Amino acid sequence: MYLIILIIVIIYIVIVAHIVWFIERGEEGHFHTSYIKGVATGIWWAIVTMSTVGYGDVYPKKHWGKAFAAFVIISGIAIFGFAIATLSSAMVVSQLPTSSILGPGELYARPVAVIAGTQSVSLAEERGMHPVPVKSLDEAIALLNERKVDAVVHDTPLLKYYLKNHPDPKLALAPQTFDSFLYGITYPKDSPWCDTLDPILIKTIYEDEYHKQLHIKWFGVGE
Repeated sequence: MYLIILIIVIIYIVIVAHIVWFIERGEEGHFHTSYIKGVATGIWWAIVTMSTVGYGDVYPKKHWGKAFAAFVIISGIAIFGFAIATLSSAMVVSQLPTSSILGPGELYARPVAVIAGTQSVSLAEERGMHPVPVKSLDEAIALLNERKVDAVVHDTPLLKYYLKNHPDPKLALAPQTFDSFLYGITYPKDSPWCDTLDPILIKTIYEDEYHKQLHIKWFGVGE
């Protein structure tokens, strides 16, 4: 990225230097008739012009040269400004803290926040982590932000829902998961709701496109 931007700026400067030399070359002007000296002066002029420094030691005298200079001032400032802004943005982004945790395997022997009484506690223990039980997901996220734990282990749909409603550039969901679990609805034995709700749920989840997308989004099926 950096190299491409640098190449574009250099090409622009060289082209501008040749054009202004071709227009302004002469014994009376600032641009020497010699190709090497004239283009070198053109490069210097292009740099100070597009960077808005404008020392004034070199400038075009002919009408066409002045018209071209106006074009260079407008286009050069735009290109130079874009290059500086892009490089600055890339440098800032590169210095932002990024997570090194991509999955459960990288959390061995590290403290993780888990909701007390959930499956996350046993999952963390089985994989050699140090679970820190908390009462709520908000409390778990607070510990993570305070860097008292290295991660929060919880159900993927609930974590997705939390991140959607509490966007934070410092938080991200790891691409890997611990395990897959099925969600279900429990009825009392011989409940009349079985015959009523089961067909509705099946149709809603697997036949209705809108609900199918919701199911995929929050429960991860098909991802």
